[in-house]
Amino acid sequence: MAQQGRDASTRPRYNFKQYGQSSRKQGRLGDHVIKPQSGCEVWTPTWNHTTTVFRPFPVPSREDPEVLCGFRCSDQPNDFDDWIRGYPAVRSWGDPGLTFLLYDPTDHNYDPETNPAWVLWRFIDGRSSAGQASPEMQRLTKGGEGRSAMIKRPGDIFIMQGALLEHKSKPNSPPRGGAEDDDLLILECTSTVIQALSPQLNELSPPDTYDPVSLEPGQGALFRIYQLGGAADPDISEGGSGFGGQRMGGQQRDFIRGYGAKVIREWNGVSGDLSGVADMVQEKVKPWDDIVNIMTHEEQAKLLSRHFPPQVIWDAFADYRQSGWIPENVIREMTAPTTVPVQTDVSSQQPPMSTVPADSVPGTVTDAGGWGVTREAGPQPTEADPAARPQGDTQTTEVTDQTVPDGIPMDDIAAAAGQGTAEAGQDGALDDAIADARRAVNE
Repeated sequence: MAQQGRDASTRPRYNFKQYGQSSRKQGRLGDHVIKPQSGCEVWTPTWNHTTTVFRPFPVPSREDPEVLCGFRCSDQPNDFDDWIRGYPAVRSWGDPGLTFLLYDPTDHNYDPETNPAWVLWRFIDGRSSAGQASPEMQRLTKGGEGRSAMIKRPGDIFIMQGALLEHKSKPNSPPRGGAEDDDLLILECTSTVIQALSPQLNELSPPDTYDPVSLEPGQGALFRIYQLGGAADPDISEGGSGFGGQRMGGQQRDFIRGYGAKVIREWNGVSGDLSGVADMVQEKVKPWDDIVNIMTHEEQAKLLSRHFPPQVIWDAFADYRQSGWIPENVIREMTAPTTVPVQTDVSSQQPPMSTVPADSVPGTVTDAGGWGVTREAGPQPTEADPAARPQGDTQTTEVTDQTVPDGIPMDDIAAAAGQGTAEAGQDGALDDAIADARRAVNE
């Protein structure tokens, strides 16, 4: 069979290096911080006693994309330029974990109380605080074996453009994001990383000191990020193995609280000076507004709906059901009619007809009138059987014996049992016959 050709004018040539690992360029699984198809890779600092080493890049200025931003805007603490950004966000929410940005903090007219993530959090947290959380909600807030809580109070995520010299304590040569044909790399950090870096960065004041993000000769720095109190923590690993040192394991885990970080100039012989590849870096970096992904309220709500139980979503977004927040599949599930089993009066049910011929069962009496005989079909006698259980509602004002099943009048039993015995004229014969009849009915 001949292979069908393709229209080269409309379809680009397939390149394995460019398209063979496309999923990696979408970021981490469940991470929606960066726009899809933006040509970026998203990474986070590693944990588990390993080291991450990162070189931050300056980025195009928001006012003039042709000009790269600087390190600081002023000498005020934490007044850093646009090379680093922080956004309100949720991290690892739901099952599987979900991470996304909530809104643009520079929009001063925005009301965070209206954000779907905050609406969901307030609903679940409020129910839990009031002791009204369902078991399903409790699993979300407390987690379980091998799984942390699936919903936590929204916090902040910090992002930087740059290159990774080392990740999971494994060197990258050349640094990932630092080769000419690499995609732009984004490092996504929690607040503990920035809390560790900020005091050190606030001590730097170019030109009196070096500039950690500059591409000029003699400038540039690296960020060494590690698990605080872990094996890669320089304050632990370089603290000496003699008396007074820290032993790994045991009570060590008690003071592990987050990330630590150090601002350094060189790592394993690689300098933070990028003056030799400044043009490459300037071509690689992108304006934040071109790559940061802030979804609409409807998009955020529907994304949350895929990661949380339908009942929780339905109740939490009750005030927004007409705003397009809840997807159709959740609406169908929550509004589908419920089938309730119909209860019937067991006293009116006839026993099922036997499918086995009576004469094929050993010991079965086949003579008419015996116990266990299948009742003949067809017209029934018009005269009521005084010993039979009445069908339907039976009205009676007579006092009944509590040992007799409901609906069987005493006079019927007496009448049924008394036929042929009262005439005998024997003392107590009628009473004995009635007692025998009651025993038979109860059995």
